[in-house]
Amino acid sequence: MTIAHSYSRFSHQNQADGDSFRRQIQATKDCCKRNGWKLSNQRYHDAGKSGFKGDQQKQLGRLLDFIRDGKIAAGDILIVENIDRLSRKGIRATQGLFNEILDAGIEVVILSPTEMKFTASDSDDISQAIILATMAYQANQYSLNLSQRVKAANSKKRKDWVDGKTVKVSPILPAWIEETGPGKLKVRKEAAKVIRYIFKRTVDGVGRKTLVRELNEKFKPIASRRNTTGWNEQYLKNLITTRRVLGDAVSTVTGEEFEGIYPPVIDERTWKAANAASKRRTSQRGPSAKRVNLFAGVLFHAKDQCPMHFTSYSQKRADGTRKQYHRYRAKKHVNGLKNASSATVDVTTFEHLVFEFLPEMKLGKRKRDRFKEKMDELAAVQNQIREMEN
Repeated sequence: MTIAHSYSRFSHQNQADGDSFRRQIQATKDCCKRNGWKLSNQRYHDAGKSGFKGDQQKQLGRLLDFIRDGKIAAGDILIVENIDRLSRKGIRATQGLFNEILDAGIEVVILSPTEMKFTASDSDDISQAIILATMAYQANQYSLNLSQRVKAANSKKRKDWVDGKTVKVSPILPAWIEETGPGKLKVRKEAAKVIRYIFKRTVDGVGRKTLVRELNEKFKPIASRRNTTGWNEQYLKNLITTRRVLGDAVSTVTGEEFEGIYPPVIDERTWKAANAASKRRTSQRGPSAKRVNLFAGVLFHAKDQCPMHFTSYSQKRADGTRKQYHRYRAKKHVNGLKNASSATVDVTTFEHLVFEFLPEMKLGKRKRDRFKEKMDELAAVQNQIREMEN
């Protein structure tokens, strides 16, 4: 039986509350039922990711890797609701993506505006080439026009604020601000307490890793996202560097700064002191500075379903010398989340095991070439480290 694979995407997280994902999946199931195909249990779904700017579609990239490695076999089918789910980057980029999939022997089925199947054998068909180029062009133009309309709307909001016609530049308020009435904003008391604690500890020289653990033990997250499981370093970094805690707003479109938009939660002196302390810590080399993490971004904890974090520390021996230790820990445990696994793995032992059994692993040619390239880069970096030490 022919195996079909589903890829779905929507651009904004607020669409998660709507019908976009359910509609795309249901249309895929109906298509498989009509054609007698078996829908794979493995789904590829990019939520809140743009098909127009940057390389945000991580699940699409994962799907392409599976095709290149042969995990998705020739003869299988890829189903998408519309061509713009795959790409909105224009004719050339979209055709290149299609050709890569088709050349691997995978057929592509587009469900809307009308159901169409694209195959490698039909890729030289002038009518299909025109249809594909037309849909790619329309998807790209839609995104361009939408981007221009959003910029125009934001420009009007800024002008209305300058002219005193509105009290909000953005409908999305910071997590520590609440609206008590039309045009009336105030700082949430509990949120203000947490933010002042964060800035005080940062000024005192406490690092983000330690501070994340303290916050997860003492305070609930103030972020308004429903999927927030706890405090993390990236949120702390954004919180400390943003001027919104001072009451200011910065346009993500033009970079313009607007003072006095929100009630301030801390003063300027504290904000500057915290940022200076944070920069000082960033410039200091820790115990892991000389150790390269070979598996950064590719190791995940099987139980906690989170990245494995590279940690380094030293212990003093009886003879007065200090020994360095490098271990992998679950990111949730590093952040001090409750019920997180505390098991750790020695980095050196793990690396030796991987390299010992690596020849037995079936890696695609692209993976092998990339691995060799990274190993060459590692050797060059290690040589530079030795030269600097000498």
